[in-house]
Amino acid sequence: TRADRGAVTMLELSAKACRAAAQRYGEAAAIIGVADVARSRELALSQGNALARIGEDFAERAGFEAAIAHYRALLAGLDNFGDTVPWAAVQERLGLALAGLARLGGDGTTLDEAAACHRTALEDLRREQAPALWTRLQAHLGGLMLQLGESRDDTDLLEEATEALRAALSG
Repeated sequence: TRADRGAVTMLELSAKACRAAAQRYGEAAAIIGVADVARSRELALSQGNALARIGEDFAERAGFEAAIAHYRALLAGLDNFGDTVPWAAVQERLGLALAGLARLGGDGTTLDEAAACHRTALEDLRREQAPALWTRLQAHLGGLMLQLGESRDDTDLLEEATEALRAALSG
């Protein structure tokens, strides 16, 4: 299948292979469509992950930028109340892509936006709905708040980091 070919293509470990894999995941998601919404969403998320990997593994801003646009488009099709877990998973990936872009030379506002993604997801997601996702969101939020707090010498942000990391560890 196209999704299987996408996964195999990712093994090549090149930006070109990641782009090809993203295209194959996108095609597979479109083909499956409403016949299996959960699988289609999973493949669409894999498409974004392949794009983000271009930024992460090959330090290409374009990869993160494409992933960010893709995740935002996915969010537009999800309802944070009816589709809480998939919506929160996309928010997590969007936040990670924004944080990755910030590492490549973004500014503090990009990190603020990344933290806002995790914070927003945690507002609607309950721990019982997806314990592992909830814990990851808390950990990511804690790490971002720590970065922001240290760079701005802001004790409120550092306290928020401590609270988020404590919550992640208790999860």
